Amino acid sequence: MGLTLFLLPTVVVLAGPLQSNGSPAKMLSYVMAGLVILTFVNGKVVFTRDGLLHAGVAIVALFALSRVFILARTLENGLDTEQDATVLRTVMSTVAFVGVAVFIMTRVTTAKARNYVLGAMLIGATYAAIVGVLQGVSDIDLKYLLQPPGFVLKVEKTLAIRDGFTRVLGTSDHPIEFSVVVATMFPIAAHFFRFGSTRNVRMYSGISLIVMILAIPASVSRTAIVAVVASAVVYLFALKVREIFSAAILLGIAVLIYYVSVPELFDAIVKLFVGASEDDSITSRTDDYAYTGDLFRQNPVLGSGFAATMPNRTQYLDNVWLGTIISGGIVGVLGIMAIVIGGIIGATMAFRNVRTVAERDLVFALSGSFASLVVSTTVFDMFAFQQAAFLLFIVFGLLWSLAYRTDNPAADLAAQQSWAGRRGVAQRVRQ
Repeated sequence: MGLTLFLLPTVVVLAGPLQSNGSPAKMLSYVMAGLVILTFVNGKVVFTRDGLLHAGVAIVALFALSRVFILARTLENGLDTEQDATVLRTVMSTVAFVGVAVFIMTRVTTAKARNYVLGAMLIGATYAAIVGVLQGVSDIDLKYLLQPPGFVLKVEKTLAIRDGFTRVLGTSDHPIEFSVVVATMFPIAAHFFRFGSTRNVRMYSGISLIVMILAIPASVSRTAIVAVVASAVVYLFALKVREIFSAAILLGIAVLIYYVSVPELFDAIVKLFVGASEDDSITSRTDDYAYTGDLFRQNPVLGSGFAATMPNRTQYLDNVWLGTIISGGIVGVLGIMAIVIGGIIGATMAFRNVRTVAERDLVFALSGSFASLVVSTTVFDMFAFQQAAFLLFIVFGLLWSLAYRTDNPAADLAAQQSWAGRRGVAQRVRQ
């Protein structure tokens, strides 16, 4: 799933009537949702802990229930063909997100399984970042290189220009989504760079970090900077003062290199913040508040339904919360709040259960990723973009897989001692 999500562009879909529902990542998520349902019916999935319902599953169920209420409200309206397609796509996406989150929480319960999931995601995200960097510095575009046989392009994505620079999008649908993906995976790469099980893993993770540092400004997006700052601030709490000082020096060197080698890009990024009050993308977002307030007052509890915010018929909203308060009212907003607050609770419980230094670092990395995603919900319509939306539920599920864990403490301790031993040997060799 992690590889498929980032290696293949979201516009690559199975030929036929499925359209966006036929993307490889979504089809895999439907399989996960089906496995969750089947194993639940057979009583083989642990949905309870100590006789109580798995809290993470309960939180995701609340989100799903809020969407069911909104769907019921939607079906009360007369829908034309285009609206019906929008509603179906929204429902199928909800099934995919819920299925992935519950599958991870209930099946990815060991350190080895989590490392496989995170490793696959990091490989895919690194490839996407490489594609993005190449899009920005050359005419090489690899985003369709891995298109599987039998799959077609739903739409051809072209690269946009901002302040004279190409806004790269990697394998994502939009430069903002690309920037969120890179910012979210940044602390994961840092974690494996510091605590990878082998020298090769740490080396490749270091390369991944470098590629992501190059890719973040390439989207020419405020969201890229805001999202990576959110993830980095949280992850900094996992570092010692000496490590924070070293990271600050490396960041300064990276900024200096950008300033010297690509001064025009550096100035363009600075201008995004210095001249924000005059930027159309900012003023259009602030204008959304009055528009949203008027529609919210018409249907404050359940909103106007999933088809109420179709971009080709209504004003486009670059904000998950504003779009949800129109389509789902208070109930819809509470559903998303359940995911946000639930992720924070999951991270808190995971911190209480850590057994090794590496595991503590991983919780900080995942918490940073989750913070990046939550902040990003306020600047673009995340649920309309496959990669970023899946990341939100994958990270949520991984946090809860650490909160409710079935690992063997003795095995974890042995692994930590083995890692410490290897590190000690390496230090002695260097000396």
